[in-house]
Amino acid sequence: MSGERTNSGGWRKSTRSGAQSNCVSARYDGSHVWVRNSNHPDDPPIKLPPGDWLAIVGRAKEGVLQLERLSTPLRLGRRLLITEDAGEVVLTYTHADGETRVRYTAAEWRAFLAGVVEDGEFTLAWLAAPSMA
Repeated sequence: MSGERTNSGGWRKSTRSGAQSNCVSARYDGSHVWVRNSNHPDDPPIKLPPGDWLAIVGRAKEGVLQLERLSTPLRLGRRLLITEDAGEVVLTYTHADGETRVRYTAAEWRAFLAGVVEDGEFTLAWLAAPSMA
């Protein structure tokens, strides 16, 4: 279920992210993709099935997840909603215990999108590989 804690190992962020900011952070444990904002590591992450994560990556590659296009909320599957709120991107995952939300600033989201689109980051293989940092 989303909102569970996971160990801190294996978290990856885009090489486009700054050392102290721009931090969409994800990890793949072989059965789920965990997503968080690394600026807020104590907040609960979202736990996604790989198919839901790949839908996010696919939409990013299509250009659908640009901040200016999210004024209309985007639903991916039955449980995941991506919206824009006051210039930030909000991922909301609905699960049996309620909802888990993760927020990103525009700069954090742009770094994630650039990593996906321009650098091929955030695939399951990329998430599973050891970080070079």
